[in-house]
Amino acid sequence: MYRAWDPELRRDVAIKVTRPELMTGTGSRGRVLCEAQSAARLRHPAVVPIHEVGQDGEHTFIVYEYVPGPTLAALLPALHAEIRSGPPMWPQLLQIGQTTSVKVGAVAARAA
Repeated sequence: MYRAWDPELRRDVAIKVTRPELMTGTGSRGRVLCEAQSAARLRHPAVVPIHEVGQDGEHTFIVYEYVPGPTLAALLPALHAEIRSGPPMWPQLLQIGQTTSVKVGAVAARAA
């Protein structure tokens, strides 16, 4: 994911760019498009809205609404260290798990 500026609408956006080496094989772009279409149909506070999906050369991308805050990658080391060293941050872990399961469940329900 990358943070970018949309100059036409004057807003920050988040862009998910697929790595070309992961886009080999038939149907790879179709899987990204299917992901974007499924997520675009969802309306839920835990699902970030999609603004655009497209391709630039060998890169397929999805443009999302930008949501400020730390990334999951930034949160996990601190959570992991706290679990090993003392009382775990169970409320934060539970919130991350619930949010993730709601998103996955909603996408699965829409795709079915």
